[in-house]
Formats: sequence, C-alpha cells, structure tokens
Amino acid sequence: MLAVLKSSGKLTCCEEGWRPYEERCYFFSSDMKSWHDALEDCVSKGSNLMSIQDIHDTSIFWIGLNDVASEGNWEWSDGTVFYPYLS
Repeated sequence: MLAVLKSSGKLTCCEEGWRPYEERCYFFSSDMKSWHDALEDCVSKGSNLMSIQDIHDTSIFWIGLNDVASEGNWEWSDGTVFYPYLS
C-alpha cells in the first residue's frame, strides 16, 4: 500500500478519496507503481510521497520492520529477510 501525504494547513475537509488526520490529508493506494510513477502521481495530486519527519509521524503509521528480538538486529514481523542494502 502506498501512503501519500498532502499538507493542508488548517484542515476543514479533505478531497474525495483522501483521509483526514489532524491537519493533514492522506491518500492510500493499492495500485502497483514504480517509485517514480508513484511520485509523479502524488505531484499531479498536489502532494508528495509521505516522509516521516518526527516522532509524532511514527505513532500514526506502523511498518513491520523492528529490532524487538535483538537491539540493532532489524527484521520484518512477517519473517521475511531484511536486506539493508536495498534501502
């Protein structure tokens, strides 16, 4: 799932298909796209791909990457192998 963020200042409502949370609108898509195509789609919607900027953002969205079992040893919660060189 691709999460896209759209800033909106003082949020009163989001466009159809977007979900509001605090002062932002979020768009979720299950369409398969390359990173570049996803970025172009975001820009065409007046937004950008989501970036996590602060601790508050990390409390809104969760991914399965964690080091719960062993500090500093990252693994995915579904058991698939984590390849740090792909990031």
